[in-house]
Amino acid sequence: MDNIDENYCTICRINHCCGKKHKYSNKHKKKLEHILKQFGQHIITIRKYLDKPEVEDGDYQTNLTFWCHICRKNVTKNISNDQLTVIHGGSLEHLASSQHYQNIHRFWSRNGVDNNRKKEFYILHDEFLKYKVALDQVLTQICDKREENIAKLAEVIKQQEQNRSNISQLQQHTTNEVVTYSTITNSLGILQNPTGWHEGTRVWGGGIVKYSLKSDQWYPWPIDLDEESCKVPVPVEEVDEGNILSGATPPWLLPDEDKQQAIGPSEEAFQQHAAKAEAKRRNPKRIGANYDRTTNVNDNWLPLFGQVWNSGPRSHSRRDFKQRKS
Repeated sequence: MDNIDENYCTICRINHCCGKKHKYSNKHKKKLEHILKQFGQHIITIRKYLDKPEVEDGDYQTNLTFWCHICRKNVTKNISNDQLTVIHGGSLEHLASSQHYQNIHRFWSRNGVDNNRKKEFYILHDEFLKYKVALDQVLTQICDKREENIAKLAEVIKQQEQNRSNISQLQQHTTNEVVTYSTITNSLGILQNPTGWHEGTRVWGGGIVKYSLKSDQWYPWPIDLDEESCKVPVPVEEVDEGNILSGATPPWLLPDEDKQQAIGPSEEAFQQHAAKAEAKRRNPKRIGANYDRTTNVNDNWLPLFGQVWNSGPRSHSRRDFKQRKS
């Protein structure tokens, strides 16, 4: 900031030849007010972390920066040591630095800002010391909690290792024990052993067996020893009501005389249906479509006046004929 040319305005970003009078121009004041308003809102957000420091685990957004209009440089927002990250730690440290405080006086003098607004754009040294004390307490709590979690995790791992060791010893102890099973002969002379082997010969292993907790031998169920209990009663059906499994004749091999119900419509019903379908396809306005077929007529029923006799007496047809001729 010391190397800035006197004839260059960092707020308006222009070269001028007005000297110190430039800072009193309306254009300069308007742009300065806009910059200070935005920068002041950002500092208000940063000040919220003075009373309540916030710390995140790991390397959290350490590449974030903000532009300090007073010092004219980028400032890192967060500070991290690869294990913990202090949110806005870098911002608070910069605003409380002596360099930033000195640059404020130069910025105010160069741009003609009201001196009563200086305290809005920096942090007092006492405030920053209180922040550091609160931050130390937060870091201590986080470290204690981490040590507690590590101790719990170590205890869980130790318990898992102990369980694996116990299981391994139990399996080794069980493997060393040799269990022998006796072979049983049922009433039919069939050998039965739970292992399926007897003196190197394959024998019946038993479909359903149980183990007696009071002994080291396997015992078969009674159904495996008694031949009669293995029988399942099968109901015997009569030949007339049987099926192909009981020896009855399949229904597709029965003669046609045995059929009591015809499949599908009769020939007469099909012809009536075809006649109705044909009638529906005819033009309903054709001549004779409404012909009266219910009236009894004799051999002389044909009309005498050149039109179809649909219904009623022939005199009506004669009267209609005369009306058309008149």
